[in-house]
Amino acid sequence: MRIFRALGFRLVIGVVVLLVLGVGWAVNSVMRSQARGHAQKTVSWFYDDARFEDFTQFVSSNRDYLAEAERASGQDIETAFSWLDRDDFANEFQSTGLMSPEQLVFKVDKLTEQDNDGNTAHVLVNGAIRPADVKRGKTNYQFSDDTFEPFTHMVTLTKNGGSWYIASVTM
Repeated sequence: MRIFRALGFRLVIGVVVLLVLGVGWAVNSVMRSQARGHAQKTVSWFYDDARFEDFTQFVSSNRDYLAEAERASGQDIETAFSWLDRDDFANEFQSTGLMSPEQLVFKVDKLTEQDNDGNTAHVLVNGAIRPADVKRGKTNYQFSDDTFEPFTHMVTLTKNGGSWYIASVTM
């Protein structure tokens, strides 16, 4: 009887934890789905989620944000992102010497909606490209601020159904 009570209590705690995690995931999914109906929020989340290792990986990992024509090759976002090279963001560290980041991330400072006719929108994005911190064992390498690269992009979005998708990004 004691064993049953102890296991039953732990089972109830486990179910409650899983329920809380499931509700949190569902709320986040609904919020993101609703935000896809707003051009500016779509652009904001695109840059928040974007991680650059190489251009092919960048296109494939961000395909949910891209218009159908961009998902295969990314030709209309290529001019804004294909020039990126992680080696350009390398730093000198005392313990390891010269190290390049494993990923580049995008920090958006300002989003300005230029126009929006309901089917096509243009959003001006200002921010900085920065190296993601590198963790090796117990050591966390942080890159200096002088390796941050400012950027200005004009993002063109098209609406398909109730959601906005990125059709092109230019510098």
